[in-house]
Amino acid sequence: MIEMEDKNITGIILAGGKSSRLGRDKARETIGNVPLIQRVVMALAEVSSEIIVVGSKLTNLTEINGVNIRTVKDRASNRGPLMGIYSGLSQASYPYACLVACDLPFLDPAVLKLLIELAPGRQAVVPLIQEIPQPTHAIYARSILPHIEEALKTEGGGLRTLLDNLEVKYVAEAQIREIDRDLRSFMNINTEDDLKEARRIYKTYRLST
Repeated sequence: MIEMEDKNITGIILAGGKSSRLGRDKARETIGNVPLIQRVVMALAEVSSEIIVVGSKLTNLTEINGVNIRTVKDRASNRGPLMGIYSGLSQASYPYACLVACDLPFLDPAVLKLLIELAPGRQAVVPLIQEIPQPTHAIYARSILPHIEEALKTEGGGLRTLLDNLEVKYVAEAQIREIDRDLRSFMNINTEDDLKEARRIYKTYRLST
């Protein structure tokens, strides 16, 4: 059983994407003068006592705001998030890991806590948004590493291939909305328009509080 007060879970941040649509490293883009990677690290630090960043662009990162960070390079390039989770999970110290992307400006620790509380005894806990699984915003057991190895052997295999071979607890959108009404925790940054919208939301939120 995960003891939430002890934060006995690893946080894994995927930062290995090419950011091709944005055209630059999205992890370093700022919302409210705070880099996205810093926002994600601080949210994860509320639920995890170990944080691993997977990717080749942030290899010199060792801490953010007093939070210690380990950086891990993908074991192979061009295999997408499946290799990212394998690279991070293989270095995790705890039985479970909370996996998120590096470009979530409004990542909500309360949503992560919900997923973590559902994790004991399961191989994965994955939210459903508009009935679509969100495998890069999920909880995975370290014990699934052999399943990831098998998925990586499959040509074109990705996280969906992995999920098809796991016992997954899917979390309905309605349950998540009880915590995060507007699903802002799942907003990510892929384009310039996404970045502008996130900054607009941030300013609106700041002015209304």
